[in-house]
Amino acid sequence: MIDITKKYRGLFILLLMMVLVISCVRGGVRHYLNPSANFQYIKRIAILPFNNLTDEKFAGERVRSLVIIELLSRGTFDIVEIGEVATTMRGVYEESGYREGELVPINKNIAKKLGERLDVQALILGSVEEYGVSRSGTSSTPIISLSLRMVDTNSGEILWQASCNKRGGNYIGRIFGVNEKTMSGLTMEVAKKIIDTLL
Repeated sequence: MIDITKKYRGLFILLLMMVLVISCVRGGVRHYLNPSANFQYIKRIAILPFNNLTDEKFAGERVRSLVIIELLSRGTFDIVEIGEVATTMRGVYEESGYREGELVPINKNIAKKLGERLDVQALILGSVEEYGVSRSGTSSTPIISLSLRMVDTNSGEILWQASCNKRGGNYIGRIFGVNEKTMSGLTMEVAKKIIDTLL
């Protein structure tokens, strides 16, 4: 009589390795670095409010806060306080003819004005495309999709851009209903991965 466990043990190990490789590959970061960019002159930056494209009301603010913490922990740039950013943006937008609450494109003119008034060399803009918990059967998994870009305030050019889409946990964890990551922990992990492509 053939022992089925011995017969399929190699196949099971191979499948398990494939699942682990797939779960490591997913959640990778795509990024662009302007080949002519000189980051040496960037000492001070402003992080603008993130576009929130999700149903989660405060996703943009939560993710922005964690990105600020991650950037501050690196100590590479001085970062303008968010209250000062909000006040300055309001003034610049009013002067440019935009009404409060209106989606404002960051063109060369606006980038330059913000740079002069905030005394920064670059702006970081972000978009949160997904933020929340995905439920499947009895398991729930946090998911986040985030894009960041750095814009030169003098030229309006994109110096750097990166995006990452990641789920918390892995395939095996989802099968057994084990979720080892919180939404906040996953967001911080994604922020670190993205910022690693810049610094």
